[in-house]
Amino acid sequence: MTTQKTLNISIKPSALQDFCQKQLTQSQDIGITHN
Repeated sequence: MTTQKTLNISIKPSALQDFCQKQLTQSQDIGITHN
């Protein structure tokens, strides 16, 4: 159980980072399109 909890905690931030990177890339794409 403890191992699973630690695994979830370590996976979540990386998934969040992926999401943030995707959002950042999207907004950059939008900015380029508008220009």
